[in-house]
Amino acid sequence: MPSPRKRKAGVQIGRVLAKGSTEVESTFTTAQLNNLVEIGLFGHDGDGGFTQGATGKKRQNNAGGDYGTELNEDAGLDTVAELTAKADYGNNWDTTAARYYLKNDTSLTGFAEDNPATDANGILHCPAGPDAKTVGKLEDVSAGVARSFWVKPTGWSTNDGLRFYVESACPNNTIAFFRGDDGAAIGSAHSNVVASGTAVDVAYAASNNDKGVKITVTMNDTSSTTENAGWHVSWRYVANEYA
Repeated sequence: MPSPRKRKAGVQIGRVLAKGSTEVESTFTTAQLNNLVEIGLFGHDGDGGFTQGATGKKRQNNAGGDYGTELNEDAGLDTVAELTAKADYGNNWDTTAARYYLKNDTSLTGFAEDNPATDANGILHCPAGPDAKTVGKLEDVSAGVARSFWVKPTGWSTNDGLRFYVESACPNNTIAFFRGDDGAAIGSAHSNVVASGTAVDVAYAASNNDKGVKITVTMNDTSSTTENAGWHVSWRYVANEYA
């Protein structure tokens, strides 16, 4: 009788093929098969991964060996180390940032306006997960629809500021920011491929006092692996930024 892990990996292979990938099992490389097994084991194709909202490590459940100590981000986007190196993120960002996947479960922290992410530092990953290399299609949870995520750090008050960085390798996606209280757009929406280092600065105001900042991601609905290359939105909160 096959082990539960093997059965789960087999299901994931079937899912990728069913989602429109042009690959067939006979042409899978060892690396692709490893990624599929990891999707089955961890919910994405990064070894070990992390628990939703977890903080304190560059990489959760690191296996060591050839995997190293960094969690490579989606499809060659900025790694956690590269985000940390940005002058305004600071040298403790990698060990304090909370990690989230975009989901449609509104009971999870961040996915309802009355239950925002309260972390000072954090990153919202595309549902394909970190280290997304050969995912045939983004998870059905968000394909072709808009999902929202709220951020309101603990202590959010007068003179405070939030800096977000947006990065995307996905054509036909849109990532937009809104003031949580009145729903007004913050700047222009970020559509299609978004370059590393694209910043969105948000100051505390009456229009985002109660509900913070809402991030809305509208995912493409395609079987193209190129168009599902990954994205993420990271943030850092600075108290008295505008004092």
